[in-house]
Amino acid sequence: MDMDSMEDERLQSSAPPKYGSVEGDGRGSDAIAVDVDEVGTPLMAGAEYSLNDELAGQGSGNNIGGFMGVFVPCNLAIFGAIVFERMGWVVGESGIGIALVLLVVGYIVVTITTISMSAIATNGTIKGGGAYYMISRSLGPSFGGSIGIMFYFANICGAATQMLGFIEALGFPPIGDLLASSYAWNLLYGAVTLFVILLICLVGANAFAKTAILIWVIMWISLAASIGSLWFAPSGYHDESTFSSWSAATFADNWGPDFNNEPEGGKDNTVMTVFGVFFPTCTGIMAGANMSGDLASPEKSIPRGTLAALGVTFLFYVAQVMSLGATVTREGLQQNYMIMQSIVFWWPFVAAGIFACSLSSALNNLIGSSRILQAIARDRIVPGLWFFQKGSEAADEPRRAVVLSYVLIQVCLCVGGMNAMATITTMFFLISYGTVNLAVFVQKWTGSPQFRPSFKFFNMWLSLAGAVLCIVVMFLVAPIPAACALATMIILFLAVSLRSVETDWGDVGQAILFHHVRKYLLQLDARKEHVKYWRPSMLLMVGNASKAVNLIDFVNNLKKGGLFIIGNIIVGSFDDASVEQLKRREEGWLNFISRGGFKAFASVVVAPSVATGLNMFLSAAGLGALQPNTVVFGMHKNNTHRKIHGDRDLSVSGMTSEKLLELAGESFGAGAADGTPAVGAVEYLAMLRNTIRVGRHFLVACHFSRLDKDMVKAFRGSRILHHTKRLTIDMWPVVFANQRGAYESSTQLNLMLGYILKQTSIWNVYSKLRVKVVVPNDSFVAAETERLERRLQESRIKSRVEVCLKCARILLFVWLFLFVWLFLFVWLFL
Repeated sequence: MDMDSMEDERLQSSAPPKYGSVEGDGRGSDAIAVDVDEVGTPLMAGAEYSLNDELAGQGSGNNIGGFMGVFVPCNLAIFGAIVFERMGWVVGESGIGIALVLLVVGYIVVTITTISMSAIATNGTIKGGGAYYMISRSLGPSFGGSIGIMFYFANICGAATQMLGFIEALGFPPIGDLLASSYAWNLLYGAVTLFVILLICLVGANAFAKTAILIWVIMWISLAASIGSLWFAPSGYHDESTFSSWSAATFADNWGPDFNNEPEGGKDNTVMTVFGVFFPTCTGIMAGANMSGDLASPEKSIPRGTLAALGVTFLFYVAQVMSLGATVTREGLQQNYMIMQSIVFWWPFVAAGIFACSLSSALNNLIGSSRILQAIARDRIVPGLWFFQKGSEAADEPRRAVVLSYVLIQVCLCVGGMNAMATITTMFFLISYGTVNLAVFVQKWTGSPQFRPSFKFFNMWLSLAGAVLCIVVMFLVAPIPAACALATMIILFLAVSLRSVETDWGDVGQAILFHHVRKYLLQLDARKEHVKYWRPSMLLMVGNASKAVNLIDFVNNLKKGGLFIIGNIIVGSFDDASVEQLKRREEGWLNFISRGGFKAFASVVVAPSVATGLNMFLSAAGLGALQPNTVVFGMHKNNTHRKIHGDRDLSVSGMTSEKLLELAGESFGAGAADGTPAVGAVEYLAMLRNTIRVGRHFLVACHFSRLDKDMVKAFRGSRILHHTKRLTIDMWPVVFANQRGAYESSTQLNLMLGYILKQTSIWNVYSKLRVKVVVPNDSFVAAETERLERRLQESRIKSRVEVCLKCARILLFVWLFLFVWLFLFVWLFL
């Protein structure tokens, strides 16, 4: 048995082994089995565990089949008030032909999204938690959180649409004859009905859910009665100006479009505005996924049940469009929203269907949106939602989230017309479906080996086409709301991504980054490097983080867009103890770099000596063409030097020394003070020589424990003769005996590093550049000054030049001065 078949068999088992465990195959050999979570993502040690993960595996029965668990909920969610109150209007405005096209386009969108959802559902073992849980655990917090929030608002708007359909039905005879009708009264009816739904959610939502099959039966009886009336009613059964029974003339007259003004807003309708009202009748495909915790076999029931529900509803819509177009006149379709109720042989059938569909859909949307909000709050993806994570003690009902959702739905009722609310609902569902399709495409496109859905109809390019179709349709329906919805999704995605929430689900965003980084690293060719695009890429050798924070911060400024690697060497043999210490050091460095705000990578090696460890870094640090070109060493120190200067850690990176030391202690634990053993002078010089051998620059750092950025800022405030003084960054080109070429290279590197440092952090504001060089006598001053100024001009670097005489000349004058004073002292007093 090969490894893939063994892995697939293990995924279907009910008790998978723990991460990293070894599971015997019963034939004398061992197969390593990696624990895979509910959607096929490897668990990561040390990640934050969410309360949703614990609750998701509990379920309520785990014995519901695909019909009751997926097909019926999807039917109830797809059919709503629009099927009774707007399908006739859609046919009257767009005509039979265009209405069928709109129907096909809408179902292409939801079918492709269903296929993408089926890919997620069949990618490993599914636990409970609903559609949001399934999406977030498969795609990670970035996509999962942003999609979850948009789904939340889509459900809110969907509930408002259903409530507006219910309110509208109350205004038509014979019920409308008994009730007062105005905008204020309609708001009152909606508020009272919505409050009753709120009480049901707070008290008996589970009991109401058990009546789903009864509501489903009532809905189909109502639909059958309405279609039966269109099919079998005689021509004289209803007003002949609106109902002609089966007629070829009526069918031909209704085939083409005849767009009229919208009664609610007085605007001219178009194909896409009609589609915006119609599309909510295609949504509801997530209802089955919300039952994942109660399904006996969710990976089979969700795809089959959802696709079956789409097929049945699509066939009904086709029959309804054809029937309305062939039996009802254009005037009746456009002017009478309740044409279905007007034609049915007994109006309570349609009224019962409207009330059952609209109220059950509103209830499902209210409780569904509340559970999504509760799940997002528990995952701590979005800040400020922690208050809504608490559920009831008895059944963990999201009562706090229900109240918030109730308030938002009540606000949406103030929008007014059902058509306007349906268009807003379309925007939220389209952006949500588009993002799901895009995320599934990206996960397959990145080549993640863990994403291998068993749903055979899945195709990554189909998902991409679905995503593009959703975005295109959004902008065709309503450009400005579409742009707002897209911008909201992007902002949510970036906000969640930038928060860097630690989870154990994995993140498809990391897979995207890996794919692009690998792609562009392969394109980065070291043979094409040019001096005018050179930038410093630093390898900083550090022994003890707590004693090198100033230097780490300084090099972090100095690299300016280049690579920055912090190298740490553990001296010893490569045994279990050293490997364990290496793991602790790596984790500590990652935490220290992340929390300290340093843009760096950390690399820790185990070597028998410091010199050997450096050689390992010089030969293997970096990846491809992205390698360090400059190595930074600390000055070789003896005991006297340490006694004189000590090690003082002052403020860097916007943090005080106490906080940095505390951070180092938290990052490295008891080993925070452990460092690399000291090296001898000969070994130190050999390390510098080896650095030059491999073609790297090297910098030697000294006295950085005395660097105080607060002092630099304070010095900026001093004034002399009304001029603000600034500290200088002194650049001293090193003179090599009889090596003019080396001197030129050293000068150029010195100037470049000084310029780069001047562009960063506080150095840009609180310092200025100065080039200083020493010459043997006065005859060299003018020539060296001219040479350096010319070099600065060619390099386009603003700096002051100071040329100093050799120290010997200065000391000679000092000795002569002292000798004269000593001679005068002896002559006068002795």
